[in-house]
Amino acid sequence: MDLSHTNKCSLRRLRDRHPPATGFTLLEVLIVVAILVVLMTVTASVFFSGLSVWGKARSINVGTIDALICIEYFERDLRNASPFYSIELRGRSELVSFPQVLEGGYGDSPVRQVRYEFDERTRTVARFVSPFPMGGGEPGAELLVSNVKSMRLRYAPVPEVGSSALRWQDVWEGGHATWPAAVRIDLVLDEAGEGKTISRTIDLPLRIETLDEEEAKR
Repeated sequence: MDLSHTNKCSLRRLRDRHPPATGFTLLEVLIVVAILVVLMTVTASVFFSGLSVWGKARSINVGTIDALICIEYFERDLRNASPFYSIELRGRSELVSFPQVLEGGYGDSPVRQVRYEFDERTRTVARFVSPFPMGGGEPGAELLVSNVKSMRLRYAPVPEVGSSALRWQDVWEGGHATWPAAVRIDLVLDEAGEGKTISRTIDLPLRIETLDEEEAKR
């Protein structure tokens, strides 16, 4: 009897009964887990960053954008305002009007009156532009922002010599001889039942010269 042949057959049967393992090694599993952790971290970071950007975008809604545009218009008009003989800068808490002298003119006149007004009934802020003289045409109205709870305007005269502090007041009727040093606007918007305040202080250039009616006609 050939013992070597018998042993070979026994070994073959053992191999067939218990095939060699073909799974992953521990090192391979650890590498895969590490890669998955990195991918999940990067994905979570991008996801939460997107949520943050979306939250900020939603917080700046249409009403807020309109209010910011309104204030930009207001600042531009005020900085371009000029004293004029027949039109004074007059202001209250919810309304202000002032003259502008334009190089290219406004219609048939180089002078116009600009007015910003808050309407408590409609809860809107509108901009009105009237040609000079006032009988020259109807004022053009432009609705700037709606859903406004309140608008407050305040005016500061030129500080006294040696002082830099501004003294705010709710009414301005300084006449032609004086011009405010600054105007502050506070818009309170109604957003989801809560008030959101947008404010800006506008420093005005010192105005000395006054254009009279005869110069305006020329």
